[in-house]
Amino acid sequence: FNSLFLAVLFVIESLISPIKNMNIILGNAIVGVITTPLALYIILKFYNNQKNKLEVIKEKRVVIKSISEGNTALFAGIYELIALPTMAVLISKGLNFTITGLIAGLTSIIAIIIYNKLPEKRKIKIVF
Repeated sequence: FNSLFLAVLFVIESLISPIKNMNIILGNAIVGVITTPLALYIILKFYNNQKNKLEVIKEKRVVIKSISEGNTALFAGIYELIALPTMAVLISKGLNFTITGLIAGLTSIIAIIIYNKLPEKRKIKIVF
């Protein structure tokens, strides 16, 4: 599913990438908020509607039956809204990619804080 997700993500991004040229921060924010949640939604919609499911081991082997597409896409959108513009600015300043990735990864803390303030009906639901 990871490679399928990335394929869908890059197809969507290639279709709307000219938006990035409007402004380094706003353009990247818009592209991130559209591409990642949309690709994630499409992949989870596909996953939730097919017979073969992923198995995970908790205390015993369990199957992930479904994952809420919209709520998962919402979280991804919140993260991308913060991370992608941050990365774009840091890269444009010539900062080392390792440090840029670390800083962008740390923006997930902001996304998690925002996500945790959402109402319960907007939280990710995973059905085993």
